Amino acid sequence: MSLPDPPLLGGCQCGACRYEIAAAPLFGYVCHCLECRRHTSSAFSASILVRTDALKAMGPISVWVRENANGPPLEAHFCAACGVRLFHHSVPKGPLVRVKAGTLDDADWFSPAAEYFTKRRFAWVSPAGEAVQCVEADAAGADPMSVWRRLTA
Repeated sequence: MSLPDPPLLGGCQCGACRYEIAAAPLFGYVCHCLECRRHTSSAFSASILVRTDALKAMGPISVWVRENANGPPLEAHFCAACGVRLFHHSVPKGPLVRVKAGTLDDADWFSPAAEYFTKRRFAWVSPAGEAVQCVEADAAGADPMSVWRRLTA
């Protein structure tokens, strides 16, 4: 897989919200934690990390802040019309934002470098390709970034 040239475009299901990412993603992963399963209404969440200053979002975006048992609170940004989560970041806002890979217009290039909270992965979901398998949030000595560099080379 090779990364697409910026800008990367995406948006919500109804089309009211759109975003543009002006720089290449820094990392891609999936998460099987209960919170990610809940906010996607699915088996896991797929995300890319991008620089906060590279993301420009437009449309009727609503914000919800939730506590996070695994770290600082998260601020979720979603379409006010259809409810699709587009991205979220830690509070206070840092240099990185997690964009939901399923909201990209073209995500055919996406392959996760890590899977987090695999202890909660549904039995019928197979491990993703070369992704580092993390039982919880910690990579336990593995190097997911080296996998990402290899996948995107």
